[in-house]
Order: sequence, then C-alpha cells, then structure tokens
Amino acid sequence: MAGIRALRKIQFGLETTPGTAVAATHVWRGTGTLKDEKVPKAVKEEVGANHSLGLVYYSQAGAVIKLASTPASFEQLPYILATGVEDTTTGAADGSGSGKIYQFDSPVGDNAASNDIATLTVRAGDNQRVDVAEYVFCESFKIKGAKGGPVTIEAALRGRQATDGDFTTGIDADTVEPILFGAGKLYLDADGGTIGTTLKSATLLGFEFGGDTGWIPLWTADGALYFAAPVYVGNNADTGGKALTGKLMLVHNSNAETELAAARAGTVRLMRLKFEGSALTTPGTTYTYKTFILDAAIQYTDVPDLGEEDDLDVLELPFRVVENDARNLSWSAIVVNEVSALS
Repeated sequence: MAGIRALRKIQFGLETTPGTAVAATHVWRGTGTLKDEKVPKAVKEEVGANHSLGLVYYSQAGAVIKLASTPASFEQLPYILATGVEDTTTGAADGSGSGKIYQFDSPVGDNAASNDIATLTVRAGDNQRVDVAEYVFCESFKIKGAKGGPVTIEAALRGRQATDGDFTTGIDADTVEPILFGAGKLYLDADGGTIGTTLKSATLLGFEFGGDTGWIPLWTADGALYFAAPVYVGNNADTGGKALTGKLMLVHNSNAETELAAARAGTVRLMRLKFEGSALTTPGTTYTYKTFILDAAIQYTDVPDLGEEDDLDVLELPFRVVENDARNLSWSAIVVNEVSALS
C-alpha cells in the first residue's frame, strides 16, 4: 500500500527522564516532518578504480522535526515554550478558578543555570513508516499574527536520533482552541515604566516574534554519535549569539509616532501582547478567559519609511529583544488554559 498523505501525523509525549523515550500522549494539531540527520558522507580517495568503491562514514546522528506554520492554540503552545524556554509543565492554580497558569521566563543576567527545559519523544510518519526521536527540544520558533487571521506558531525541534518505530495507538487528536489575532491587545511602555500599562488602541495590524531559543545540542565524544544534552548559550548578539527578533506593523497614527520617536532615539520599550479566548469554566483571581501574554523588552533596529495597506499609511518597526535589568525581564510568556499539567 502506498503512503497516504492524509494519514500523516506527529505524535508526542513529555519525557519523565530526558532522553528516555516514552509513549505518545498527544497528536500535534498541525503539519510537519521529521528528518533523519544520520546521513552517509563519502570519502574521496584514489584507489586505482574507474568508479567509487563506496566508502562512507557517519559522523553524527540526529533528527530535526519541522513544524510548519499553524494556528497556535492555548492547549498546545505550552509544549513549544516548555521545550525551548523553561520547564514549566504544571499549571499554577488561579485562586479557586478552573484556569491553569503556565509561565515561561527567559533567563536574564547570569541566571542561565536557573532554567531547565522539558523534552519530548516525537513519533512522525504515515501509514508506511514511522520515525521516533527522543530527547526532543525546541531550537527555534516564530509566533506571528495579522488582521483577519489566527496567531500562528512554527518551530524547529531537534531530537537525539531517528529510529524506526510505531505510532502509539489509541490517541485521539487534542481538543484545542486557536488564538485569534483580532482578540489581541498591544501595550507599549517606557523602559522605566510598568509593562502592560499603556494600551495602544486601533493601532496593531500585525506582529512577528521569535528566532533561536538559545538552546543548542552539545556534541562531545561520549560513546555515541548523538548529542550529549541540550545546553543554553543565550541570545546575546553582542557576544556572537543570535538575538530574538520581531516586528510590529502599526497604523500610522499618534501611537506609531511615539514608537517612531523611540526608534530614532534607540530607547528600549516594554511590549506586551495579550490575547484572550473563550471564558474559563470558573473565573479565577486573575484570569477570566483563556489567555496568551507575550512580554518583552525591545529595541527597534531601524527607522522605517512609510508603507501602505488598504490605502492607509503604516509603519513596520523591526526590533530585537534586550534585557531590562530594573524589571528583570528579557522576554516571557504566559498561557492560561484548563489543562492541569502537560503530559
């Protein structure tokens, strides 16, 4: 029987011990592929033959799972953040409400050792073949949103190796709620202010946020061809790292003029993007709705000229994520849903 695209899927499960494969507990609500990176490398040699003798070697083992852009959901976005930002796998209670709060804080200052990340076992394939990768973490991601659509997520995950395996049986697709761009709000405040104070109404047309997580595979001579563990190297572009970046597309109004002035001055801004979904079964002390909050200290990296969309003048302001020492913030995310714990 031929492989059928409609029968493709990606299953995943949260590992109890990093690197020890587990059965899947969820089906990813989106599309993607798993690539085996253990590929043969040919040896160039002169051995008196008219054709290659086919000598090859394998230097490394690995697997890359590419999750294509798909609507982000309150239920599954935490898995990307837990495997790329911080190991928050149990939702905190919100008073007596039914909502569970998942908070993911990127390290600031010299606190790299304060964060661990969760890892997954991923099973991907179709009705002909299934590859299994363990010790999977998130290397990079991008969150985007634009008018008239959902907030989307795409990500590149890395696993220790790809081996032949099987899907876990008896798993139905999760029930999820997409995060909608139109239900969002943008807040921008001065570097010394309080994040989430100043709402920029009737201004945000779109945004992007993401890049490398700062977690990379550590390749050592350790008795195996796969990586030893993921390690954190940060996102400081000033020391050779890769900064997280993004952009805001704004209607050219007085709010946008304030941001343009900040871009010209090179000042840091405190950005909050807040998206709410359906009402929680029982309101909590802080949250009444399913919620996604993205906070970041940002610095604009260009002073753009005017653009146009739907006969309106617009500004597209690119930025990088920096640190705000006073607020102990580089960037963080909060997701509120009704899932007690990731699994």
